[in-house]
Amino acid sequence: MKRTMSLMMAMLMLTSLLASVSVFELENEWNEEAGGRAGYEVELLGTMEPRPSVADISGGIRNAVDVGDDINFLLVVLNSGTLDISELYVSVDVSPTGTTTSVAGTAGSPDGAVCDDGSINSAGNPVCASASYAAGDYLANGSYAVRNSLGDPLTWTPTVPGDYTVTISLDPGDQDSDLTNNDLQFSVTVKDWYDIGLDLTWDNDDPDDTGENTGTGPHDFTLSAMVDGSSEWSPRNVDIEVTFGGTFQHQNLDGIAMSTFEGLQCADPNECVFTARMAEGSAVSVEVYHNLSDTSNPPPTPTNGTRDVPAFQVAETFSGTIKGNAQDCSGACVMYVSARLVNYLSYELVATDYGGPGHEANIVNEMKEVDNTVDDRNANNEDV
Repeated sequence: MKRTMSLMMAMLMLTSLLASVSVFELENEWNEEAGGRAGYEVELLGTMEPRPSVADISGGIRNAVDVGDDINFLLVVLNSGTLDISELYVSVDVSPTGTTTSVAGTAGSPDGAVCDDGSINSAGNPVCASASYAAGDYLANGSYAVRNSLGDPLTWTPTVPGDYTVTISLDPGDQDSDLTNNDLQFSVTVKDWYDIGLDLTWDNDDPDDTGENTGTGPHDFTLSAMVDGSSEWSPRNVDIEVTFGGTFQHQNLDGIAMSTFEGLQCADPNECVFTARMAEGSAVSVEVYHNLSDTSNPPPTPTNGTRDVPAFQVAETFSGTIKGNAQDCSGACVMYVSARLVNYLSYELVATDYGGPGHEANIVNEMKEVDNTVDDRNANNEDV
């Protein structure tokens, strides 16, 4: 009973206290606090591009960029004050992490994102991006593209893989109250990229390379495949799957093949699938296994094997023909050819713990072949 009474008394006291404070007093207190924060205030909240690179739980790197990519600097800037701003300059610097050697940025010519001088010339750019920046607004709707000294979007095109430090700074002159939120510094990882690209084209009647054709044909086509990348690499046993689908003619009444790939007709017209291998028939001897942790004396020799290894940046072509089956078609019918990367082998360093659960770790470093079904740019791993 005592506990109940004490709670009731506390509630009554709280109600009494709130009742003694008028709405006008609360409103005035809020206005006084807001007035203390009013005036000039600009904040650099983040970037849309590039984004900080971070390691994920699988050991990969999110938001890494590729060698050769064109990187712009898209900033999220907010005028969180109550006054319009008429001066704002942006500086950018990109340096290999651990060095002061700049490889990209605005150098000594900061970008005049906002400036109102009479000549409309900023210190860094031929023309100010804007003469005024309204209170409460995001600059350029939340995606301001930093410019170079010519007034064009500032671009960084990395040529060397590694970790880079990106530093971005705002200089609003005397039109800011908190200078601690005007700078960002973060790391961006640049990595090499590796690709096996596929491209299917009709040999005739498709001059704009739309991928479309009309009529029953026969229509000849070419599949092009190429190993590409920012650095030379050598995938092995690259297999590509080619599929015929839709209303196509397998063979005519005389048993002559009408739809073929590399001179071969479908083994099963109901599931017409072919396999093409790059560099097939020109196998070479390559290293396929090497235990780098083996300290035997003499050290073990690597194991070699024969593999089909396509040349780097040399296109290989495969040809075929597909013919529509008018007899099985009523109205508008469709036939198609598709190709996709199925598998390839890479030769890489793999660290494996052979100790097992409950046992002491036994990490072994091995060079070994790894099966892959995608590469770094898998958008071109298939075509129709």
